[in-house]
Amino acid sequence: MKKLIPIILLANIASAASVKVTWDKPDDANIVGYIVRYGPSSTNKLQTVNVGNTNLVAVPVPDNIQVYMDVVSYNVIGLVSLPSNEINFSTTPPSSPSALKLTNNAVVVTVTITPGQ
Repeated sequence: MKKLIPIILLANIASAASVKVTWDKPDDANIVGYIVRYGPSSTNKLQTVNVGNTNLVAVPVPDNIQVYMDVVSYNVIGLVSLPSNEINFSTTPPSSPSALKLTNNAVVVTVTITPGQ
């Protein structure tokens, strides 16, 4: 199975308890679903959410932690792709709403933080 390329993973911190995540689906008829993987470090993404064949999901995350997240796809027999680009962000809300852009090897990741909604 191919890696999800190109993929842009976007996270919008909707509330203190969840992050809305979306990505561009590749044009591959063999993909039947996606799994969002996340955790407190790049090497410790033990939390997973199987979202089926959608590319938008609200992922539950605790307050005041650093989160590392990526997405993998899978086919009908369960083979899993290489992960998408990784994003990382803090769930500590700023004192006022803000947006930031991160650039990683020409892949742009946008994280919008809206505290208190």
